[in-house]
Amino acid sequence: MTTTRPTVQRNHLGPAIESTVVLVLSAIVDFANLGGYLSGASIPPVIVGIWVVLGVSALVAAGGLWAGRSWAATLAIALAAITVPLGAIGALTTDNTIGKAVATAGAILGLVVIALVTARARRVAA
Repeated sequence: MTTTRPTVQRNHLGPAIESTVVLVLSAIVDFANLGGYLSGASIPPVIVGIWVVLGVSALVAAGGLWAGRSWAATLAIALAAITVPLGAIGALTTDNTIGKAVATAGAILGLVVIALVTARARRVAA
């Protein structure tokens, strides 16, 4: 007498959770850049506006990834592609250590977002 195990489909939320968490962290770093502005650093208002838009957009993309929306992956990659060079420029041009650390963290998180979202897209497509 043989017994069979029922087939269980696994929910693949792991990559969505990872991508969402990293995007939220990226948004927090974007908003942390505003802390430099509020502390009196000479950051042009245009750059402050860019960081606000990037932070809010990253939160929107994180919500979209969590909900499984198809547009969210494209938005997340586009935002990360903008955040990486901005973070690199900030790391090279900022005078204080905290600003360099925040800018570097933003660039690194952008690279992680690109890696996670593209890996997730490949898994979904396969």
